[in-house]
Amino acid sequence: IMIAAGDYLPSNDDFFLIEDTVVSIIGETNADGSPAVDFGGSLGFNGQGVEPIVIENLKMRSLGLYDCTATVTNCLMVDGQKNFAGVLVNQAKATLLDCRIADGDSAFLPGGVFITDQIEDGEIVTSDVDLIDCVIENNTGGCPFPGCGSNAGVRIERGILDFVRCTIRNNSASGYGGISMASQTDVSLTETTVCGNSSPGQINGNWTDNGGNTVIDECPEECPGDFNDDGSVDGGDLGFLLAAWGGPDADINGDGNTDGGDLGLFLSVWGDC
Repeated sequence: IMIAAGDYLPSNDDFFLIEDTVVSIIGETNADGSPAVDFGGSLGFNGQGVEPIVIENLKMRSLGLYDCTATVTNCLMVDGQKNFAGVLVNQAKATLLDCRIADGDSAFLPGGVFITDQIEDGEIVTSDVDLIDCVIENNTGGCPFPGCGSNAGVRIERGILDFVRCTIRNNSASGYGGISMASQTDVSLTETTVCGNSSPGQINGNWTDNGGNTVIDECPEECPGDFNDDGSVDGGDLGFLLAAWGGPDADINGDGNTDGGDLGLFLSVWGDC
């Protein structure tokens, strides 16, 4: 299904659910490559099993993936509200590429990315999710019951989750803001930045460090790689960083040394400030 640029669902409360049907939904893009299709509401996919579905170039409130196999590319999940806000994965195999999950305000489930396995007799037994070049920021989570804590950012209760070149920042909740995981999970980070979330330490649980990660309580300045102050992070700044390798002059993550962690953060902000 190819969708032309435009706004489609009339109400922010609308939830469009596709069940047991394998589809590809590809939206038109703006000149800068950003999604030009705005659903206004939320999208859900349920019961497609191992048959792949494709979702590209869409803006929506939230995305639900249930017992399906999905590739989601260049999508915006922003301003989600009500019971879940952002991306909910329930016994699904999913790859999210170049997506932004932001500004969600969930009243019940964790805001941001929530991964769980609670479907009986699903074709997909265990969730397996790759987040690549994604940004998860400014989400909040709520809990309607007295005394319970909420989560925001990324919460994984079961399954496998791999972050590659992602940024998880400025998520806030009364329980845990950042990345939190239960014991029966397998989580890895590669060249990923986790910062500015409401919980000290930023990550709660055991995870595999594949290198190049930055995990700090305060995010670096807004345009940390613009060493020559020309308003963009580009080749000139990269040359400066490489020339400063091993010393303090191009230290972005505050550890006193210019190394792979700084390079990963530098590449994540490439372009105009």
